[in-house]
Amino acid sequence: MLMMLVSACTLISACAAVLYVFFSFFIENTQEDIEYVLNSTSQQFQSHMQFIEDGAVSIRHNMMLNDFFDTGKSGADYDRTVAEPQLSYSMELFSDRNMINKKIPFVTSVYLFNNAGDCIYEHYYASTLAAEKKEETQYLSMQKQFQQCEDRYACVSDDESINLLFRIYDDYMEEKGICIAKISREAVNVLLGEGIDYSDCTWMVLFGDDRIIAFQGRWSEIEQLTEFESVWRGKRLL
Repeated sequence: MLMMLVSACTLISACAAVLYVFFSFFIENTQEDIEYVLNSTSQQFQSHMQFIEDGAVSIRHNMMLNDFFDTGKSGADYDRTVAEPQLSYSMELFSDRNMINKKIPFVTSVYLFNNAGDCIYEHYYASTLAAEKKEETQYLSMQKQFQQCEDRYACVSDDESINLLFRIYDDYMEEKGICIAKISREAVNVLLGEGIDYSDCTWMVLFGDDRIIAFQGRWSEIEQLTEFESVWRGKRLL
């Protein structure tokens, strides 16, 4: 378990606060290779989760985003042409830290909302204005549902992405916005699917303790993964 503590009284609950990854290999005489794959894969996975965490901390402390977060207070307003580049600067989707095998982005989009419901975003892939508007509407709905609950983090997944929702707090631990990091399922499959070279391999990713958000292998073996002492289990509290 790894936990990052930010200065006194400032703890950011970011990116799926708890993610578990389980692996099980049913191959004889490959202990050394398996240990290497597990160690390498877990380090890469933790590195990309750290990228999201660092981005959340950067967003929180980026003073150039203050106008965006303060919108609605005493008539304050923000300049989108200033705010969106600062979001891009805080969570650099085009940086090497966000890439899988130097060609696939782990996080493909990031959405940031203030308490007034305004949204700014950054995408790795270019799209049409119509597609951007449609997706923005989808993520606004996601943000509103999350805003109504008291959870500090949440996960919403579909066939193409795993969306991590978390709250942004000010220095007094008052909520000032919500951020959503859109993770590519393709990237997760590439990152965690290194064991595909083995003839029989099964892995899964859980949000919290029980909800499966990604897996590979035979479903009949998924439930067995938590029962094997030989599995690798990685847990991140952010």
